[in-house]
Amino acid sequence: MKYNNKFYAVPANNATLLLYYNKDLFKAAGLDPNKPPSTWDEWMDAIRKTTKTNGSDKQYGIALADHATIPMWPILVWGNGGNFVSDDNKSSRMTDPKTQEAIKTWSDLVIAGGVSPTNLTGAEADKLFQSGKAAMEMNGPWATGGYTQAGLNYDVAPIPAGPAGKVTLASTVALVAGKNTKNKDAVYEFMKFWVSKDAQAQLSGQTGFPPVRTDLGDDPKLKQNPFVPKFADVANDAKYYLPGLEQYDKIDSDVIVPAIQAITNKKASVDAALKDADKKLNDILQGKN
Repeated sequence: MKYNNKFYAVPANNATLLLYYNKDLFKAAGLDPNKPPSTWDEWMDAIRKTTKTNGSDKQYGIALADHATIPMWPILVWGNGGNFVSDDNKSSRMTDPKTQEAIKTWSDLVIAGGVSPTNLTGAEADKLFQSGKAAMEMNGPWATGGYTQAGLNYDVAPIPAGPAGKVTLASTVALVAGKNTKNKDAVYEFMKFWVSKDAQAQLSGQTGFPPVRTDLGDDPKLKQNPFVPKFADVANDAKYYLPGLEQYDKIDSDVIVPAIQAITNKKASVDAALKDADKKLNDILQGKN
Protein backbone atom coordinates (compact mmCIF):
# COMPACT_ATOMS: atom_id res chain seq x y z
CA MET A 1 0.00 0.00 0.00
CA LYS A 2 3.06 2.24 0.01
CA TYR A 3 4.80 4.20 -2.72
CA ASN A 4 7.90 6.21 -1.89
CA ASN A 5 7.25 5.41 1.79
CA LYS A 6 3.78 7.01 1.77
CA PHE A 7 0.52 5.14 2.20
CA TYR A 8 -1.94 5.53 -0.67
CA ALA A 9 -4.47 2.80 0.08
CA VAL A 10 -5.91 0.34 2.55
CA PRO A 11 -6.33 -3.39 1.86
CA ALA A 12 -9.75 -4.55 0.72
CA ASN A 13 -8.58 -8.11 1.36
CA ASN A 14 -5.45 -10.11 1.90
CA ALA A 15 -5.10 -13.66 0.68
CA THR A 16 -2.42 -16.31 0.86
CA LEU A 17 -2.01 -19.42 -1.26
CA LEU A 18 -2.09 -22.96 0.11
CA LEU A 19 -1.66 -26.39 -1.40
CA TYR A 20 -5.02 -27.95 -2.25
CA TYR A 21 -4.91 -31.72 -2.46
CA ASN A 22 -7.44 -34.40 -3.40
CA LYS A 23 -7.60 -36.88 -0.53
CA ASP A 24 -9.16 -39.63 -2.68
CA LEU A 25 -6.39 -39.42 -5.28
CA PHE A 26 -3.79 -39.45 -2.51
CA LYS A 27 -5.28 -42.61 -1.03
CA ALA A 28 -5.49 -44.29 -4.45
CA ALA A 29 -1.77 -43.57 -5.00
CA GLY A 30 -0.81 -45.10 -1.65
CA LEU A 31 -0.25 -41.75 0.05
CA ASP A 32 -1.61 -40.85 3.48
CA PRO A 33 -4.44 -38.35 2.87
CA ASN A 34 -3.97 -37.00 6.37
CA LYS A 35 -0.27 -36.27 5.87
CA PRO A 36 0.23 -33.83 2.98
CA PRO A 37 3.80 -33.23 1.78
CA SER A 38 5.80 -30.72 3.81
CA THR A 39 9.08 -30.57 1.82
CA TRP A 40 9.92 -30.32 -1.86
CA ASP A 41 11.19 -33.91 -1.92
CA GLU A 42 7.93 -35.19 -0.44
CA TRP A 43 5.93 -32.92 -2.74
CA MET A 44 7.67 -34.08 -5.91
CA ASP A 45 7.27 -37.68 -4.83
CA ALA A 46 3.53 -37.17 -4.27
CA ILE A 47 3.21 -35.36 -7.62
CA ARG A 48 4.89 -38.24 -9.47
CA LYS A 49 2.83 -40.90 -7.68
CA THR A 50 -0.47 -39.18 -8.50
CA THR A 51 0.42 -38.68 -12.18
CA LYS A 52 -0.91 -41.15 -14.77
CA THR A 53 0.41 -40.48 -18.25
CA ASN A 54 -0.87 -43.53 -20.12
CA GLY A 55 -4.26 -44.66 -21.33
CA SER A 56 -7.66 -43.00 -21.13
CA ASP A 57 -7.44 -42.63 -17.35
CA LYS A 58 -4.98 -39.75 -17.63
CA GLN A 59 -4.35 -37.84 -14.41
CA TYR A 60 -2.01 -35.04 -13.39
CA GLY A 61 -0.11 -34.73 -10.14
CA ILE A 62 -0.51 -30.95 -10.12
CA ALA A 63 -2.35 -28.27 -12.07
CA LEU A 64 0.35 -25.63 -12.46
CA ALA A 65 -1.03 -22.49 -14.12
CA ASP A 66 1.39 -20.06 -15.75
CA HIS A 67 -0.78 -17.14 -16.95
CA ALA A 68 -4.09 -15.35 -16.42
CA THR A 69 -3.96 -16.36 -12.79
CA ILE A 70 -2.56 -15.64 -9.36
CA PRO A 71 1.19 -16.21 -9.87
CA MET A 72 2.30 -19.73 -8.92
CA TRP A 73 5.78 -20.07 -10.44
CA PRO A 74 7.18 -17.30 -8.19
CA ILE A 75 6.47 -19.49 -5.16
CA LEU A 76 8.69 -22.17 -6.67
CA VAL A 77 11.46 -19.66 -7.42
CA TRP A 78 11.29 -18.14 -3.92
CA GLY A 79 11.31 -21.61 -2.37
CA ASN A 80 14.74 -22.17 -3.87
CA GLY A 81 16.06 -18.77 -2.73
CA GLY A 82 15.72 -17.10 -6.13
CA ASN A 83 13.73 -14.11 -7.33
CA PHE A 84 12.92 -12.23 -10.53
CA VAL A 85 13.92 -8.72 -9.45
CA SER A 86 16.49 -7.43 -6.96
CA ASP A 87 15.29 -6.18 -3.58
CA ASP A 88 15.79 -2.56 -4.63
CA ASN A 89 13.78 -3.16 -7.87
CA LYS A 90 16.69 -1.87 -9.97
CA SER A 91 18.00 -5.01 -11.66
CA SER A 92 16.90 -8.39 -12.94
CA ARG A 93 17.59 -11.65 -11.15
CA MET A 94 16.34 -13.85 -13.98
CA THR A 95 19.80 -15.39 -14.44
CA ASP A 96 20.48 -15.79 -10.72
CA PRO A 97 21.65 -19.41 -10.22
CA LYS A 98 18.91 -20.04 -7.64
CA THR A 99 16.23 -18.71 -10.01
CA GLN A 100 17.56 -20.81 -12.88
CA GLU A 101 17.82 -23.92 -10.71
CA ALA A 102 14.22 -23.61 -9.51
CA ILE A 103 12.78 -23.11 -12.98
CA LYS A 104 14.84 -25.98 -14.39
CA THR A 105 13.81 -28.33 -11.57
CA TRP A 106 10.09 -27.68 -11.99
CA SER A 107 10.04 -27.35 -15.77
CA ASP A 108 11.86 -30.70 -16.05
CA LEU A 109 9.13 -32.21 -13.88
CA VAL A 110 6.47 -30.81 -16.22
CA ILE A 111 8.25 -31.69 -19.48
CA ALA A 112 9.79 -35.09 -18.67
CA GLY A 113 7.32 -36.19 -16.03
CA GLY A 114 4.12 -34.91 -17.64
CA VAL A 115 2.89 -33.92 -14.19
CA SER A 116 0.91 -30.88 -15.41
CA PRO A 117 -0.45 -29.62 -18.71
CA THR A 118 1.36 -26.55 -20.07
CA ASN A 119 -0.11 -23.10 -20.75
CA LEU A 120 -2.87 -23.40 -18.14
CA THR A 121 -4.86 -20.36 -17.08
CA GLY A 122 -6.00 -20.19 -13.49
CA ALA A 123 -9.56 -21.10 -14.47
CA GLU A 124 -8.33 -24.14 -16.43
CA ALA A 125 -6.20 -25.29 -13.50
CA ASP A 126 -9.19 -24.92 -11.17
CA LYS A 127 -11.38 -26.97 -13.52
CA LEU A 128 -8.77 -29.70 -13.74
CA PHE A 129 -8.55 -29.97 -9.95
CA GLN A 130 -12.30 -29.74 -9.38
CA SER A 131 -12.97 -32.48 -11.94
CA GLY A 132 -10.61 -34.85 -10.12
CA LYS A 133 -8.10 -34.88 -12.98
CA ALA A 134 -5.35 -33.21 -10.93
CA ALA A 135 -4.29 -34.28 -7.46
CA MET A 136 -2.91 -30.92 -6.32
CA GLU A 137 -3.07 -27.20 -7.02
CA MET A 138 -1.81 -23.99 -5.42
CA ASN A 139 -4.74 -21.67 -4.83
CA GLY A 140 -6.25 -19.05 -2.56
CA PRO A 141 -9.25 -19.03 -0.20
CA TRP A 142 -11.69 -18.00 -2.92
CA ALA A 143 -11.64 -21.57 -4.28
CA THR A 144 -12.91 -23.32 -1.15
CA GLY A 145 -16.59 -22.52 -1.69
CA GLY A 146 -16.78 -23.96 -5.20
CA TYR A 147 -14.78 -27.09 -4.40
CA THR A 148 -16.82 -27.76 -1.27
CA GLN A 149 -20.08 -27.24 -3.15
CA ALA A 150 -18.88 -29.64 -5.84
CA GLY A 151 -18.47 -32.35 -3.20
CA LEU A 152 -14.73 -32.71 -3.73
CA ASN A 153 -12.93 -34.64 -0.98
CA TYR A 154 -10.05 -32.23 -0.45
CA ASP A 155 -8.07 -30.34 2.15
CA VAL A 156 -5.49 -27.56 2.20
CA ALA A 157 -1.99 -27.41 3.67
CA PRO A 158 1.00 -25.03 3.62
CA ILE A 159 3.02 -24.99 0.41
CA PRO A 160 5.82 -27.53 1.01
CA ALA A 161 9.10 -25.92 2.07
CA GLY A 162 11.82 -25.65 -0.53
CA PRO A 163 15.59 -25.56 0.06
CA ALA A 164 15.30 -21.90 1.14
CA GLY A 165 12.43 -22.59 3.57
CA LYS A 166 8.71 -21.98 3.77
CA VAL A 167 7.18 -19.40 1.44
CA THR A 168 3.91 -18.66 -0.30
CA LEU A 169 2.29 -15.87 -2.27
CA ALA A 170 0.38 -12.98 -0.74
CA SER A 171 -2.28 -11.32 -2.86
CA THR A 172 -4.29 -8.22 -2.08
CA VAL A 173 -6.82 -5.82 -3.56
CA ALA A 174 -6.42 -2.15 -2.67
CA LEU A 175 -9.03 0.48 -1.83
CA VAL A 176 -7.82 3.77 -3.28
CA ALA A 177 -9.34 7.25 -3.53
CA GLY A 178 -8.44 9.36 -6.54
CA LYS A 179 -6.85 12.67 -5.64
CA ASN A 180 -9.66 14.59 -7.39
CA THR A 181 -12.54 12.81 -5.66
CA LYS A 182 -15.29 15.13 -4.44
CA ASN A 183 -16.24 12.66 -1.70
CA LYS A 184 -13.03 12.31 0.26
CA ASP A 185 -14.73 12.27 3.67
CA ALA A 186 -17.22 9.60 2.58
CA VAL A 187 -14.47 7.45 1.09
CA TYR A 188 -12.46 7.75 4.29
CA GLU A 189 -15.49 6.72 6.40
CA PHE A 190 -16.07 3.70 4.19
CA MET A 191 -12.42 2.66 4.43
CA LYS A 192 -12.57 2.93 8.24
CA PHE A 193 -15.70 0.78 8.25
CA TRP A 194 -14.19 -1.81 5.88
CA VAL A 195 -11.12 -2.42 8.03
CA SER A 196 -13.00 -2.27 11.34
CA LYS A 197 -12.98 -5.33 13.58
CA ASP A 198 -16.67 -6.13 13.10
CA ALA A 199 -16.62 -5.80 9.31
CA GLN A 200 -13.42 -7.82 8.91
CA ALA A 201 -14.59 -10.59 11.23
CA GLN A 202 -17.87 -10.93 9.33
CA LEU A 203 -16.23 -10.82 5.89
CA SER A 204 -13.53 -13.30 6.84
CA GLY A 205 -15.95 -15.75 8.44
CA GLN A 206 -18.17 -15.76 5.36
CA THR A 207 -15.55 -15.82 2.61
CA GLY A 208 -12.62 -17.78 4.04
CA PHE A 209 -10.21 -14.89 3.42
CA PRO A 210 -7.91 -14.10 6.34
CA PRO A 211 -8.78 -10.72 7.91
CA VAL A 212 -6.61 -7.74 7.00
CA ARG A 213 -6.23 -7.06 10.73
CA THR A 214 -3.82 -8.88 13.03
CA ASP A 215 -5.93 -8.55 16.20
CA LEU A 216 -8.84 -10.89 15.39
CA GLY A 217 -7.32 -14.26 16.18
CA ASP A 218 -9.89 -15.21 18.82
CA ASP A 219 -12.99 -13.71 17.23
CA PRO A 220 -15.74 -16.38 17.16
CA LYS A 221 -16.98 -15.22 13.74
CA LEU A 222 -13.75 -16.46 12.18
CA LYS A 223 -14.49 -19.97 13.38
CA GLN A 224 -17.56 -20.12 11.12
CA ASN A 225 -15.19 -21.09 8.31
CA PRO A 226 -12.61 -23.83 9.07
CA PHE A 227 -10.33 -22.64 6.26
CA VAL A 228 -9.77 -19.13 7.67
CA PRO A 229 -7.14 -20.06 10.28
CA LYS A 230 -5.29 -22.24 7.76
CA PHE A 231 -4.84 -19.39 5.29
CA ALA A 232 -4.10 -16.94 8.11
CA ASP A 233 -1.43 -19.19 9.65
CA VAL A 234 0.92 -18.81 6.66
CA ALA A 235 0.68 -15.00 6.45
CA ASN A 236 4.15 -14.54 7.92
CA ASP A 237 5.62 -16.80 5.21
CA ALA A 238 3.93 -14.89 2.37
CA LYS A 239 5.58 -12.59 -0.17
CA TYR A 240 4.16 -10.23 -2.77
CA TYR A 241 4.98 -10.69 -6.44
CA LEU A 242 6.83 -7.75 -8.07
CA PRO A 243 5.84 -5.26 -5.35
CA GLY A 244 6.33 -1.53 -5.87
CA LEU A 245 6.88 -1.76 -9.63
CA GLU A 246 4.84 0.57 -11.81
CA GLN A 247 5.28 -1.75 -14.83
CA TYR A 248 4.17 -4.84 -12.94
CA ASP A 249 1.81 -6.01 -15.71
CA LYS A 250 4.37 -5.54 -18.48
CA ILE A 251 7.05 -7.42 -16.58
CA ASP A 252 4.69 -10.31 -15.87
CA SER A 253 3.04 -10.58 -19.31
CA ASP A 254 5.96 -9.62 -21.57
CA VAL A 255 8.92 -11.10 -19.72
CA ILE A 256 8.26 -13.73 -17.04
CA VAL A 257 5.27 -15.64 -18.45
CA PRO A 258 6.75 -15.92 -22.00
CA ALA A 259 10.06 -17.15 -20.58
CA ILE A 260 8.40 -19.92 -18.56
CA GLN A 261 6.15 -20.91 -21.47
CA ALA A 262 9.10 -21.02 -23.88
CA ILE A 263 10.80 -23.44 -21.52
CA THR A 264 7.83 -25.72 -20.78
CA ASN A 265 6.88 -25.82 -24.48
CA LYS A 266 10.46 -26.80 -25.36
CA LYS A 267 10.97 -23.75 -27.57
CA ALA A 268 14.04 -22.63 -25.63
CA SER A 269 16.42 -23.98 -23.03
CA VAL A 270 16.27 -22.65 -19.47
CA ASP A 271 19.57 -20.85 -19.99
CA ALA A 272 18.56 -19.22 -23.30
CA ALA A 273 15.06 -18.24 -22.20
CA LEU A 274 16.21 -16.68 -18.95
CA LYS A 275 19.11 -14.81 -20.60
CA ASP A 276 16.63 -13.28 -23.05
CA ALA A 277 14.23 -12.45 -20.23
CA ASP A 278 17.06 -10.95 -18.19
CA LYS A 279 17.87 -8.43 -20.93
CA LYS A 280 14.21 -7.51 -21.46
CA LEU A 281 13.62 -7.06 -17.74
CA ASN A 282 16.71 -4.90 -17.24
CA ASP A 283 15.63 -2.71 -20.15
CA ILE A 284 12.22 -2.17 -18.50
CA LEU A 285 13.72 -1.47 -15.08
CA GLN A 286 16.15 1.02 -16.60
CA GLY A 287 13.42 2.80 -18.53
CA LYS A 288 14.60 1.66 -21.98
CA ASN A 289 11.39 -0.17 -22.76
